[in-house]
Amino acid sequence: MHAADGYLHIATEAIELVQVFPQDPAQHQYGRSIDPWCFDDSETIGTVQNKNFWGCSMTTLEYDDELLQVTNKTEFNAVINEGYGQGIMNFTEETGSQYAVVGPTISPSEADWQATSYAVSSQCAPVPATACDIQGNSNVTTDLGTTLVPFDCSIARGSPVDFSGSYMGNTFSYMFFDFHKHLNERGTFSGMEGLDFTPKNEEGSIIPNITKQERAQMFPSTWRWTAAVTLDLDIYLDSLPRDMVGKAWRMEPAYGNYVMVVACNTTGEYPLPRYAARSLFFT
Repeated sequence: MHAADGYLHIATEAIELVQVFPQDPAQHQYGRSIDPWCFDDSETIGTVQNKNFWGCSMTTLEYDDELLQVTNKTEFNAVINEGYGQGIMNFTEETGSQYAVVGPTISPSEADWQATSYAVSSQCAPVPATACDIQGNSNVTTDLGTTLVPFDCSIARGSPVDFSGSYMGNTFSYMFFDFHKHLNERGTFSGMEGLDFTPKNEEGSIIPNITKQERAQMFPSTWRWTAAVTLDLDIYLDSLPRDMVGKAWRMEPAYGNYVMVVACNTTGEYPLPRYAARSLFFT
């Protein structure tokens, strides 16, 4: 007995053991996933509301195919008005990149979640004022009299991207350059609404005939966009903070009205290739 006991002390080694027990579905919510109706194109193929072209988050109005609408407006309004609240879980991978994961809205703190998910990674860089020709005193206005500030930024002068347009003065503005194979947003920061179709005047023959095999080509996995936000400066400061000089755009020469503009590249991946071979647990 003494020999056996001594052998066990020598031969055994303490290990860290983690046990995972599945929760009872009747007592716990599942996470979110894309509903099967999203992939069912049987009722829209051959029409200008073809899901293979638009995806399942937006479509044209039945009475006016030049206007768009959100397809799941109940969920959309809930997010806008209430947010996901406790449904947002934070996850940091080994490289330090952070993700916000949308999970069940009622999530007990002691529960772990296993998931294979869609992830979006964005890399942004400032568009410095020194890389742009900003016409802050051009006196250009819209038809309604709203002041516009024309601008033209170039890579040659230090901008991350070549782009031009007119800034209208919103607190926050953004524009997507190439989010879709055939669609482009109108204007840049100018408040112009609507989408332009490429190639012109061929939407009637292209949209209805996009097949399931072609729909993955409609929304690319990488797209570019820009955003502008008005800076609320300390009224007691006579100038910008040192690290903002040359970067922030001065929109009104006579006043301290500044805007910060960034150019971004976004990549979307599904499923997460880095984690496809193992489980994801978000605590």
